[in-house]
Amino acid sequence: MKNLSIGLKVFLLSSLIGVILITISSTILLNKVSDMENDVYKKKVLELKSILSQSIAGKTNIGLSNVISIANDKRVADSLINNDREEAISVLAHISKKFREYTPYKNIKLHTKDTKSFLRA
Repeated sequence: MKNLSIGLKVFLLSSLIGVILITISSTILLNKVSDMENDVYKKKVLELKSILSQSIAGKTNIGLSNVISIANDKRVADSLINNDREEAISVLAHISKKFREYTPYKNIKLHTKDTKSFLRA
């Protein structure tokens, strides 16, 4: 190193310091970017969970209101009590048609009190 000019020594020392600073800066920056990505992913997961919960709650509420409406139809109740599928099909044909016309729901399913499938319209 004795034979090198002062200008070359300064250049090499500056270059070495620059490489070290760039390496340290890059490492810190990559860590920050990684942390930011993780924060974005966590926020997105929370947002998607919230949307999913709202969607499930909405579908549950719609399902409950439909169940209550159909269950309070005396003709449907009588057809279940009498185990009369033909009557249930007849009664639910009209309701099913209205569901298809005015909602995104296309099918109606009835189950007996012991949770066996009775009818799918």
